[in-house]
Amino acid sequence: MNEKEQMDDKELFITQLLNGVFFSLQKKYLNYDLDNPEITEQDPAKMEILYNTCVQVCLDHGVSVELKDRKDDKRLEEVDGYFKPITSQIGEHCGYIVICKELDNTKRVVTLFHEIGHADLYYNFYGFVGASKPKGHDLDRDGLDPDKQFAESVAYALGLEFKIPNEEKAFKYISSYMKSTSELLEISDDVYEGKKNLIAELKIKLDELGYSDALLKTQKPMQDATVYIATKRIFPPCFGIRRILFITTFS
Repeated sequence: MNEKEQMDDKELFITQLLNGVFFSLQKKYLNYDLDNPEITEQDPAKMEILYNTCVQVCLDHGVSVELKDRKDDKRLEEVDGYFKPITSQIGEHCGYIVICKELDNTKRVVTLFHEIGHADLYYNFYGFVGASKPKGHDLDRDGLDPDKQFAESVAYALGLEFKIPNEEKAFKYISSYMKSTSELLEISDDVYEGKKNLIAELKIKLDELGYSDALLKTQKPMQDATVYIATKRIFPPCFGIRRILFITTFS
């Protein structure tokens, strides 16, 4: 990919992310957003390959991944997974990710994508700049809204790459934590730059494990995009948007 193609790809990715989140906000504002988006289960065998590959990549960076039953971990009563950072006495970064065992393989992958986003923002594994990263952090930061937006943006980016239809869930999740457009704009560029490094590492690991990334790229493609054009204020006043917006969604 040459420089122009890379810029075009980056612009397209960021536009899709922003438009998807804005459209999710529009549905919420107009009371159309009533359902909790579900992720359609993909080929279980392929998703298991992708999950195991992600686990190996995490281990390469000192982060273990464990499956647990909800009944055995109180945190899983409210979430499907979480990341817990640990810094050793000699300053080495490590930690662990816990994923709910009851999830199907596709949801395990998507949840792990999200937690890798948290791990990356904490340790900068894959080159995500993390423009929203607070200074002086040394505690579990799950409660910080920009971190949640960043982690779910990573999940969206990786789902897009591996043809997992998690975009509706991601857009709704991100919009629920977004307080201003500037927050998302700050992290969108970082997500794009970093996800390229992570995808490259995943593909290398797939080859090392004897799998072809082409095997995963044959997933069922997302549905045809529908473009919505709005010419009036369609968001709450706090966003102050009154220009033509091209809102891309997947129906």
